[in-house]
Amino acid sequence: MAKQKIIAVDLKGPKSSRAQLSDFSTVCTSLHACLKNIGRSIGKKSPEFGISDLRMGSALMAVQPESKNGEGFEIASLFENTVTALEQGQQVDRRLDYAALHCFRGFAGIARSRESSLTIAGVTLSDSFADNLAALLDPISTALGSVSGKLEAFTVHRQRVFTLYPPMSQEEVDCSFNRSELARVLDAVDKQVTVYGTLHYAQSKIFPVRVDVDDFEIVDSDEKLPNLLDAKGMLPPLSADNPLLDRKFSDEWH
Repeated sequence: MAKQKIIAVDLKGPKSSRAQLSDFSTVCTSLHACLKNIGRSIGKKSPEFGISDLRMGSALMAVQPESKNGEGFEIASLFENTVTALEQGQQVDRRLDYAALHCFRGFAGIARSRESSLTIAGVTLSDSFADNLAALLDPISTALGSVSGKLEAFTVHRQRVFTLYPPMSQEEVDCSFNRSELARVLDAVDKQVTVYGTLHYAQSKIFPVRVDVDDFEIVDSDEKLPNLLDAKGMLPPLSADNPLLDRKFSDEWH
């Protein structure tokens, strides 16, 4: 019989009262996103996970794969191992990319809460979980340079940001621009763009997390976009004590 894996979640509300709906919604959304992206990161399609237990008050919940052939066992196990690694400050699985790790951020706000508490697979999340996750996701270095991709999204609500999607799966770069450039941004939507400015890099991401834009230009065709040889020169030097970046670049290079 195929092995099954049950993920248990215990969300406690303020002063051990009923859990808050907003927190419960965040936990469910983040859990679903984590399982889906972990499957993608290890090259497996994540099966549907069904609720196998659900209780009110302290919001006890358990989920497990719907399939009976054990497809979700590795995904669920890696999810639990990642939660433990982030809480204890251990190295996370090297196969997990920035997009997959970013899905765990939904748990971080509750981990920092002084009223609610969240326990996943027997691990109660604390400030350490949030701090260790932030160390992987938040920018840790900056460099002047450029990055290219297709401009497919933008917002001017509260902040002015457009998003580039480079020609690498699961990569995206948020670019902050001046309001005076809005007309140019609108003209560049759905086109290939090269952005110049201050690039902010995180530990777990090859491309910058965000760019403070000084200037940008529309690139006429894909042929004019930088290839991997060009990208190698655009990236900051890989740190000897950052094997995650070394591995990710090597994976894309070969």
